[in-house]
Amino acid sequence: MLARRLGEYHRGGRRYSNADIDALIGIRRDSTEARLDFTDLILTYGHHRVDTGDFPYRIIRRAFRRLAGYSWSSLLDIGCGYGRVLFYAAALFECRGYGIELIAERAREAARVRQHRGWHAIQIQQGDITRLDWPPADCYFVMNSVLPEYMPDLSRRVDAIARQRRIFVVSHSTANQFFAALPSLHEFAADPRAGSFGLKTYCSKP
Repeated sequence: MLARRLGEYHRGGRRYSNADIDALIGIRRDSTEARLDFTDLILTYGHHRVDTGDFPYRIIRRAFRRLAGYSWSSLLDIGCGYGRVLFYAAALFECRGYGIELIAERAREAARVRQHRGWHAIQIQQGDITRLDWPPADCYFVMNSVLPEYMPDLSRRVDAIARQRRIFVVSHSTANQFFAALPSLHEFAADPRAGSFGLKTYCSKP
């Protein structure tokens, strides 16, 4: 039922709010956020982006529509929050998915959903994305999860991977300027209405 309903949403035949889709998947986002205190998060995790950062499903849908027709089988969501990107992909596509999330409570909730749904091709890891090793993937999502000061190092890591093999990068907001500057990537499926900080999709240059 979930795949059918999300499939209808993906094709544009059904409207759901973000809360509706979270409920369909089983993500307890609001109740988890209610237990978090912003000051405590700052004290625990230091100078990192600790706001929820979960992007609306309409943007996630747009990203996967742009990837349609391209060959990829695994994705890494860098700063995955509650796993919206991963679970959307798990419900609709046959792919492996990896998520790294800084905030332990959010990572635990994403891991609970993954276990409840039996999505064993999805893996969730809690930790600092600037320090952890990244599992190999064909597609990398960076949806405004990293402060600009950490982006030069992150973009260099992406550049090194893109020089070795074909990858896709989906980004949003301030991350865009760093990926746009990489000589190893080129933008595709560009939407002129998106502006500088809207959804961007990149691919390794041949």
